[in-house]
Amino acid sequence: MSDITMAAFSNAEDPLLAGLWGEIARRVDAYGRVEAAYAETLVTTASQYLVRRYGCQRQVPRVRGGLALWQRRRVGELSVTSDLLGPRCRWLL
Repeated sequence: MSDITMAAFSNAEDPLLAGLWGEIARRVDAYGRVEAAYAETLVTTASQYLVRRYGCQRQVPRVRGGLALWQRRRVGELSVTSDLLGPRCRWLL
C-alpha cells in the first residue's frame, strides 16, 4: 500500500467506521469495558476496510532483467564456490 486517498483530519463521514466506533462506545457504556478479542476484531475490521476503501495501489512497472539462458547454463557448468575460494582453500569444500 502506498497512498491513502482520504486526507488526514478531513472530517469525512463514513457510516461503517462510525458504526464500529459506536459499537465500542456502546460496549463501554453497557459493560464498562471492551473485551480484548472483541476490540481486536473491530480494529482489524476497521484497518482492512480503510485500506480497501481509501487505499490506492500504484502500478509498479515490471522490471526485466536477470541472466540470459546461456548465462544460466554457464553458471550451472561452473563450480562457482571452488573458483571463488582459489586453490589454497579447496579443502574447505
